Amino acid sequence: MQTSERANLPRWRGQAGFFEIWFFVVFVPSAGRAFWVRFTTDAPAPGTDGSAAEPSRAIVWAAAFDAHRGEKAVARKAVRAIETYERGPKDRLKIRIDGAELSNGHTKGTVASDGRSLSWDLQFETAPQEVRRSPWLVHALHLPTRSRHANDGVRFSGTFTVDGETLSFDDGIGVQMHLYGERRLDDLRWVYCGAFEEDASARMEIIAGRFQRTALGMRTPLATSVWLETSTRGIDRRGLPQALGATLREPLPHVVEVRSRGPLESVLVRAYCDPASMVGYIYRDPAGHDVYIAHSDIASAVVENLRRPTPLAAWRVEERLTSRHTTALEFHGLEPFPDVRYIPWEAES
Repeated sequence: MQTSERANLPRWRGQAGFFEIWFFVVFVPSAGRAFWVRFTTDAPAPGTDGSAAEPSRAIVWAAAFDAHRGEKAVARKAVRAIETYERGPKDRLKIRIDGAELSNGHTKGTVASDGRSLSWDLQFETAPQEVRRSPWLVHALHLPTRSRHANDGVRFSGTFTVDGETLSFDDGIGVQMHLYGERRLDDLRWVYCGAFEEDASARMEIIAGRFQRTALGMRTPLATSVWLETSTRGIDRRGLPQALGATLREPLPHVVEVRSRGPLESVLVRAYCDPASMVGYIYRDPAGHDVYIAHSDIASAVVENLRRPTPLAAWRVEERLTSRHTTALEFHGLEPFPDVRYIPWEAES
């Protein structure tokens, strides 16, 4: 079995206070389109007052993005009883939720509500092995949220249909991940660039996260890992010292700036999106509080790689990469993000 498929194997065993997520983002640069699909099982924890846990549920989420239309994003979800979830063989990825399915290399399904419908039937390459994009300590510790980059930078092909209009493509590029645990991250910024104009094979990912609520009543420090790979070089600033030393700013809503700097090398990233291209969901933490998620998968980004010969010399831009509508930009927080309409936790639209 490939390690990428092993990373996707279901972890939930029916216990309360646990969530599990499989999701993928597909960019279709030739069409200015992107698609996002998410499979979720949610098992709430019992109340702190001793009350029984709410019923578990299975949810399929979908969103379609189009940089060239007035309506830049459509999002829906399907909330189902947990009995509609099938975890499949214990040694293979083959999950199903009420007809929607995800297996190793294939996914299909439909999400429809309030007169809108999103359907997909996609094949994707499977990576020979999973990759890691966070500090090693994050993977070594049993943290409340665990993430697995099962299939990164893989090719997608097939069809995605929005309200009866189908896009067929064979040039999609995307990422598929698996997350699970007892608590959701309270604060997260995720930037993933699937392709750049100057280098179609280049990819970049930023993960910045922390827990706002801890047992001691303190929030954990923000750790920001930066990873970039081009056709000629790789920049890996995922180590814990680099992640804690990186800076993240949000000078404007829907804009994220990240700088990760070493003695002789620095990476500066500016990711941004049209507010109209953002979709919002309210997630429910197993403990009972809400987390607000807003994201656009037709965001853009500019990446500058800077170097200097000595620690006292001036920085010089060595490489500049541009992503136009091939970036995923995601905001997680305990408060709503401005100018975003959120689909409530109990609703489907």
